[in-house]
Amino acid sequence: LEWTKDKKIDKEYLEQADSNIFVEKKENFDFVLKELLDRKLYFKAFNLISLNINKFIVSENLILQILKNLDLNEITQKREDVSLFSYHLKQLFEILYKSTSIRKEDLVPIEFKFFYSLKRDFNFPKFIKYEFFNNGQFFIDLIKIFLLSKEKQHVDVVYDILKIFIEYDLDDKKAEDNEFLSNIYNWVENILNLVNKKDLKVISMIKEMIGERLARTPIDPEDNIFPHKEIRKILEKFNFEELRRGFLIELFNKRGINFRERHSGGKLEKELAQEYNEFANKLQNKYPTTASVLREMASRYEFDANELDKIEELED
Repeated sequence: LEWTKDKKIDKEYLEQADSNIFVEKKENFDFVLKELLDRKLYFKAFNLISLNINKFIVSENLILQILKNLDLNEITQKREDVSLFSYHLKQLFEILYKSTSIRKEDLVPIEFKFFYSLKRDFNFPKFIKYEFFNNGQFFIDLIKIFLLSKEKQHVDVVYDILKIFIEYDLDDKKAEDNEFLSNIYNWVENILNLVNKKDLKVISMIKEMIGERLARTPIDPEDNIFPHKEIRKILEKFNFEELRRGFLIELFNKRGINFRERHSGGKLEKELAQEYNEFANKLQNKYPTTASVLREMASRYEFDANELDKIEELED
């Protein structure tokens, strides 16, 4: 850009300029960014920072201000390349995630706003994950929004965020995951204490989703038995029908797509049923409720195995 040094003309030019603005000097960059923000041209400010990110240092607070005010509809209207936008967004979030001055309370709403772009690169946005792991009320509030909100778009985002939390496989080799797993009993207890017992629909869904969350946990490394010891404690203490149902549903769903040899019938299902029965037998004395849940899972696979064997016989 060549500046006329007439601020009125320069401002008019900014209004008409293409969104992709490159500058060579720091003073020009600072001037253009200030003018764009003064005029609330946040989409152009976003592009200015993104395109010059390797040349100039930008305040984290300015990045936060731009992301807070960026209109997602403007991106659609301008037919912005979604992949390119997501790439630039990722760069800015990496700066914010490294910041020591930005509060997580300020970033969570921004992660919600750009959730669909962020999940391509981060899968589980950093501070949304933190809130799930450390704030039981956050989980309750999302369930309430999902059940009670009349804004479909809002409900859809909340549903997808809840789904990512439920389907996130805890890895006990990751420090933050292992810490959550170690405290998961307290997490469940806290949520059940916080929720209003009169909100029957809410508490029913919370119990079921807790059960689903518990299913996505690793084998206990101490005795090589599933589920993890902390999960067994929860199943014994909070023996709710909804929690049990959620656990079984997600335990079945997490198996995903499976491939089998031709003419193998229900061989895979028989192996899974045997594994769950073996776990149940080992846990029967100390964790009878957990053993009962595992036997129910084994029965499901035994039934499926019989059905697949029948199909195999008919095909022969």
